[in-house]
Amino acid sequence: MGKKEKQGKKARKEQAAATSQPAMLVEGTDKKLKNTVRKYVQHILVCTDSKSKECKKGGPEVLKAFEKALKARKLGRQVMVTEVGHVGGCGLGPNVIVYPEGVWYGRVTPADVDEIINEHILEGRVVTRLLRGQRQDDPCGGCILAKPLVVAVQHTAEALN
Repeated sequence: MGKKEKQGKKARKEQAAATSQPAMLVEGTDKKLKNTVRKYVQHILVCTDSKSKECKKGGPEVLKAFEKALKARKLGRQVMVTEVGHVGGCGLGPNVIVYPEGVWYGRVTPADVDEIINEHILEGRVVTRLLRGQRQDDPCGGCILAKPLVVAVQHTAEALN
């Protein structure tokens, strides 16, 4: 392979790499495009796993309740809610996971949504009665992650206040 062929091959590789990147990361793109990606403060994942009767039945209702409540409070630009499939422990579903804290809630109903938003999202306090790992019937049982997680979230909330 000659020098020109190698240079041509290298140029094609560089061009392919540049065009395969998302538009907002490619140098020289319109500045308006860069502003279309939101940076959320928190992310709520709601399990609607179709293989679990608990998540299949209650998950979509919980998801809709979160969407409605976040919209009513005008929190949609700070908090994202996403429907997800199997996350594990569906016998205690519908499961809700809140990030970046990584807090897992189980047996969440639409009636619990306002409490999760008011306490966890707005005040930074874990809703312990819904916390996975706190109940005897939870496969996580007396999960060693549960209590340190509660303490870590509470310390974070105190530091932010």
